[in-house]
Amino acid sequence: MNSLGSSITQSFGFVAKVGEQCEALAQLIKQEVSASLLKPSLSSHLLPGKWSNRYREDANGWVFSDAVWTLPLTPKAKKAEPLYLSIQLSIFNNNAEGGSIAEPLLHISCWESPVDHKEDCYMGFPMEHMTAATLHQLANGSARLFRWEANKRQPDWWTYSVRLTDLNDVNDVRALITTPVAQLLEDVDAGEQMLHDLPRVIRYSPLAGREHHYQAQ
Repeated sequence: MNSLGSSITQSFGFVAKVGEQCEALAQLIKQEVSASLLKPSLSSHLLPGKWSNRYREDANGWVFSDAVWTLPLTPKAKKAEPLYLSIQLSIFNNNAEGGSIAEPLLHISCWESPVDHKEDCYMGFPMEHMTAATLHQLANGSARLFRWEANKRQPDWWTYSVRLTDLNDVNDVRALITTPVAQLLEDVDAGEQMLHDLPRVIRYSPLAGREHHYQAQ
């Protein structure tokens, strides 16, 4: 038996299995988030659209390096701008752009635009223009939530991150995604406090020698 050939086959089989599990996880997250948006505290002021997905290949085009699932949300308030809730899976993060951590991350964001790598609109570094409070927390290594000021007095845009390997069942999804996201959509300040009480949520600190780059911890 050719051991190298067998290893290659097994490796690709493992990658395919991981991809299948990631899609199943994404489906669970979408179901949980969509259900939470039916609660009166959110449905009274947000109208969800339909989920969409995007994928990015690695530099050689052999495997997916990123996947994004996005849900548009339309505020019911007059003149309020639409927002987009995105779940971004990034597999390769052991570089300055990815947060210098050697494991996959899931970034949960609410922005004015959908996450789209082709448009250079995604969670990655360098990252600028965060609020003064976020910059202060980043400086001392306690930041769990990136915040940016929104337009027209809307709530801040935001992003936080969790390790893919911390999401093993529906209880993990509810604890790390469904419940915090619902709280952030209701009240960003209260949602941020919730994240600070969740030790499994990624903390970010400055990356030495790289301006506007931050290290995931």
